[in-house]
Amino acid sequence: MVRKKWLIVANGLLWMAAGMNIGNIGIKSIMVAHSLVWLLSIPVFAIFASMFIKIISKNINRIVSMQGEKAMLYKFLTPKGYMIIAFMMTLGITLRELGKIPESFFAYFYTGLGTALFFSGLWSFIILISRKLY
Repeated sequence: MVRKKWLIVANGLLWMAAGMNIGNIGIKSIMVAHSLVWLLSIPVFAIFASMFIKIISKNINRIVSMQGEKAMLYKFLTPKGYMIIAFMMTLGITLRELGKIPESFFAYFYTGLGTALFFSGLWSFIILISRKLY
């Protein structure tokens, strides 16, 4: 069992790690694509960042409202959250492995998505500090 602040830290680190991994794939695709298609990552970032920040905020409110001072570390996500992560990872890996999607798609989509995930993870730490949940 860990203090609830560590659930928020684990949540933020997971989102940041996912963002770095996906963003890395996007940046590698940009290098291959050799075009300005990466500019499309800006609206992708904006759309996903607004969604993810709402999800992060809702999840942190869930963690804070949990009974007791401590909880099991795996409780930083709900069972539904774990299922969504598994589905998204499977979908992403499958799309890349099939080779049917052009590299330019990954250049802008994964760069925008990865950046949004990373900054949403940072949002966890901003909430942790601003609400003095530590």
